[in-house]
Amino acid sequence: MEELQQAWVEVLFTQTLREVAPLAREISLHLMGDPLAHPKLCCLLEITKHYRLPVTITTAGHLMDEERMRLLMHPIVKQVNFSLNSFNENPKKWSFEFYLERLSVFLDKIKGVRDDLFVNWRLWNLKEGEESSFNL
Repeated sequence: MEELQQAWVEVLFTQTLREVAPLAREISLHLMGDPLAHPKLCCLLEITKHYRLPVTITTAGHLMDEERMRLLMHPIVKQVNFSLNSFNENPKKWSFEFYLERLSVFLDKIKGVRDDLFVNWRLWNLKEGEESSFNL
């Protein structure tokens, strides 16, 4: 059943890209779950490459490992956003320093390999009057 569901995701993704490709310059994978958690991310990137739509991926980076680093270096990926505010939701209870170190490994890996890849470390400012020990 799960294989059927994943195949259906590929069909729907392909159909959606076929329809939006003439209207879009790029696509963004983010919100409603971390794209790095998707079991078919590699396939989805290949489908996107077929339609020549550059991809921006926004991730918390908690799931970063060698395989996912390789996926983020896929030629169709033009930008990777690391959402640092997601550190507060870190299920692994890492220190902030350890978390940043893990993300920095990715920066080391892309040097000289994907100099065209834009990496954005995102940290939102709080609204006036809000306080957070994380964002001061």
